[in-house]
Amino acid sequence: MHTVFAKLPPTAEIAAALDLPDGTVRSWKVRDSIPARHDIALVALAAESGAKLTLAEIAAARAKAARRK
Repeated sequence: MHTVFAKLPPTAEIAAALDLPDGTVRSWKVRDSIPARHDIALVALAAESGAKLTLAEIAAARAKAARRK
């Protein structure tokens, strides 16, 4: 998920955009895991920040993280 986080704004901005506590988003980063229910919002957030992030990239990062566990 590191590649996904690299395309997103800082965790505080992600948390604000998703209306979540910053600690929640920071824990995703630490655990190398993002709940799939947020994928579409994260793609939109990346686009708003000028980055290109696709659902396929998130899915590939999720699969890679699962293989490491």
